[in-house]
Amino acid sequence: MAADFLAQKGYQILGKNLRTPHGEIDILASINQILVFVEVKTRTSHEFGDPENSITSRKLNHMDASAQFITQQMDFTGTWQWDAISILK
Repeated sequence: MAADFLAQKGYQILGKNLRTPHGEIDILASINQILVFVEVKTRTSHEFGDPENSITSRKLNHMDASAQFITQQMDFTGTWQWDAISILK
């Protein structure tokens, strides 16, 4: 669902569920020569808060290490960023 949303917005989907030694990247995409690492959080209710609230500092550290690992593997020296998509079903 998140990848379809990004594709409709003009993003090129480069990969999904990419495993690294530091964790998993949910979606790797690009737009306007920017590499975008996307964390997808899904919940069925607000009982435990908004989905994006589950992105802890520990998770952010793993996400950053994973992004650095992938950019090194790709020999990518351009601009990259993290985005998050929250889905409430």
